[in-house]
Amino acid sequence: MNRIVAEKLIAEELDTLKARSYQSICEFIGRPISKTAIGTDGKSYQIEIQVFWDGDPGTEIRVSVSVDDGGWRAFFPVTGSFIMSPEGEIVGG
Repeated sequence: MNRIVAEKLIAEELDTLKARSYQSICEFIGRPISKTAIGTDGKSYQIEIQVFWDGDPGTEIRVSVSVDDGGWRAFFPVTGSFIMSPEGEIVGG
């Protein structure tokens, strides 16, 4: 797996998610999203997005994106994340 390509895919997903509202991202809590994408190297990558409370329900949420190539890296994916406040501000990550 090309780590640079994986990190680029993560950055793109995180940027897209950061542009969404807190309420719309909360809809993904407990419902992970998996999809595939073709990297700039022409290879297929699996992307998984998970959202969960970073503290008590109704407070900050953590958004995590993991990327792997479906091989052994699935056990050790490349990841990135951020934390969003209920006001929609990015407070970490």
